[in-house]
Amino acid sequence: MLDKANKATPKGYRLAIIEGWRPPLIQRRMYAAVRKFYGEKNPQWSERYLTRFVNQFTAPMDLRVPPPHSTGGAVDVFLVNDRGEPYDMHSPHKPTDSRYFMHDALGLDPEVEKHRQILREAMSSTELTNYPSEYWHWSYGDQGWAYRGDHPHALYGAIEPPDWKPAPEDDTDEPLIFLLAQEES
Repeated sequence: MLDKANKATPKGYRLAIIEGWRPPLIQRRMYAAVRKFYGEKNPQWSERYLTRFVNQFTAPMDLRVPPPHSTGGAVDVFLVNDRGEPYDMHSPHKPTDSRYFMHDALGLDPEVEKHRQILREAMSSTELTNYPSEYWHWSYGDQGWAYRGDHPHALYGAIEPPDWKPAPEDDTDEPLIFLLAQEES
């Protein structure tokens, strides 16, 4: 499907993959990092509210309803030119500003709107579906794909290749460090 989407891009554009399969241990660490960040920033929030808020940005590792990347069915992509240099997908905003993650976010430069439309048209030429809160996130076979495509169920559950071992630096319970956008008032 990614090859088909890549072939659907206009001359001078190619798909580049940011991330595909994500190990469950990394998913747990990502979730913990985001939860820690917002919990420390907002100590007045209840545990319930914090959980609901954090779940908007990242999914807890749950084998019954696995996060899309943990199934191998999700991929994050962007566009590059023939030299592998990324096209601008966010100006005039910071790439970490979550207010502009949606494909059709308002206030984007016309060139950025064009790049996002090229990405959407190429990826939509396949059976992949877009997670609407992140223009770069596409999937096939996971629960998001099932929901967005009105399929009766997901095709994939959480996976971990049989002989896969984390790199020594990843085999820890320490939360990953993330740069989270500071929302401006």
